[in-house]
Amino acid sequence: MSQMIPFANVKPTEIPKTSLSVLISLAALCLIHCSDQVPIDSSTLDASVDQAIDASPYSGDAADAFPIDDADATTGLVFSEPVLVANTPGNAKLPAIAALNDGFVQIVWHDFSRDPAGLYQAEGKAGQWEVRKLTLDGGKKSTSAKLLVENDKVHMLWEVWESEPTLYHAIYQEDWSEPQKVAVGKTVSSTFDAQGNIHALFFSQKFPTHAIYDGKSWSMGDVIPLDHTYINTFRLAVVNAPAGIEVALSTSPGGTGYQMRRWKWAPMTGWGDMQTLVESLHLSSDDPHGASDSKGLAHWVWTEQSPLDPNLIGIATMKNTDASYHWVSAEVGFAMGPVMTIPPDDLPVVAWITPRETIAVDRHPYGTPQELTSHDATIPSITSDADGYSHLVFSARDDQGIQQIWYSSNRPAGPNR
Repeated sequence: MSQMIPFANVKPTEIPKTSLSVLISLAALCLIHCSDQVPIDSSTLDASVDQAIDASPYSGDAADAFPIDDADATTGLVFSEPVLVANTPGNAKLPAIAALNDGFVQIVWHDFSRDPAGLYQAEGKAGQWEVRKLTLDGGKKSTSAKLLVENDKVHMLWEVWESEPTLYHAIYQEDWSEPQKVAVGKTVSSTFDAQGNIHALFFSQKFPTHAIYDGKSWSMGDVIPLDHTYINTFRLAVVNAPAGIEVALSTSPGGTGYQMRRWKWAPMTGWGDMQTLVESLHLSSDDPHGASDSKGLAHWVWTEQSPLDPNLIGIATMKNTDASYHWVSAEVGFAMGPVMTIPPDDLPVVAWITPRETIAVDRHPYGTPQELTSHDATIPSITSDADGYSHLVFSARDDQGIQQIWYSSNRPAGPNR
């Protein structure tokens, strides 16, 4: 079943004034939004997810939609008013986005409105979103998809909840391939190496695990040598590098705060060359994401607790060649969920959740973020196309309190030519 939904705007909720005590609660809420959910009993819904997607009960003038800040005169980065991707009963989470070389955009997310949770796909075509429910899981609970582009193909890795969370892989090229089992695990990050192999890094039994896809099948990779007792399993980040791949992890030896550390992998040597990006004594460095520029240099972004103000958790960034990190955003409160993409101009673009539960986006050299008004936003996903434009997707509540999927871009023509 699919439905064509126009790129129309929908009235959002207003931004609430948030106290510090509420911000502390929001940090915990983000973990709830971005992890396992208790699904709504389908008997309490007036319609099924499929029926709800076919419905369009929303109205509102475009002028009432997400307000946009003035243009960034420094970087020229101006994202469009977010548009609704799909109407759901209200438990749409963790969207992932991919931009193909032909200008078309693919979005996949999961919806907990029915048990078991399932994946949905949206394609931007001719000024509309074509939405369909995916049936790759045999009726099992499926969540947390991640997308990776290879020319005109989209690779998807996602979690299927069997006796324990298990990662699967499928390829989209006009239609989906048969899924392949990768390994038992969750919270995956993936990239290509110079030879075209896919490397997936994920947590299995709370330890970072490495798997490699050679174009035909998956095999287990090398073990990452860890000398710290504690590992933050909320997220890890893997990027490609000229000689192999790199991964960033938040770890702690115990008795101090979590540190942001990076390892390199090469085919002949395996994992090594560990570098501590930042050592946060009695503070916290968490939630890493990253991307590589055209020269293969890794750029990292994460949440960092300020040593000057423990009530400030901002967005930090650092290249492998930097001596220390720099702030993308350092406003009082708790920022969360940073993601990064690097267009062909090599100017990184970062999006994150602000202390006001809104989505903000900024481009290097940073300092003039554009804030996309939303309510109860969860971790965004961002990518860039071959023409250098960036595409952003996130989930947030509309004016009826329903969790929906929203899309925004700085591409003038939207998600397709």
